[in-house]
Amino acid sequence: MAHMMMAGRYLYDSPSRRPVGARLLDAGLARREVAAVWLVTGEPPVEGVWPSGPVALDGPAAALPPALLLDVPVAGVDRVGDLADFAVFLGKGTQIDGK
Repeated sequence: MAHMMMAGRYLYDSPSRRPVGARLLDAGLARREVAAVWLVTGEPPVEGVWPSGPVALDGPAAALPPALLLDVPVAGVDRVGDLADFAVFLGKGTQIDGK
């Protein structure tokens, strides 16, 4: 999930950990042509407060800290609005053995 975001450096703070969204913008695509959508599974994020359907990360939700949605560390950003455009909570999910 973290390698598809728009900004920051995931897992550890190294230039080699720049996400695909940032690399697409560096390659010349306009920001309006690229969108990042997080598909979140597991326990409900933000302590169970989550509306049904997608959450646009351009309003108040944009100010949330990334640690509320991500299990991996992200360096270089303080708010989820810099990382993705939308988030969708899919529910608990199913663990697949051996994966």
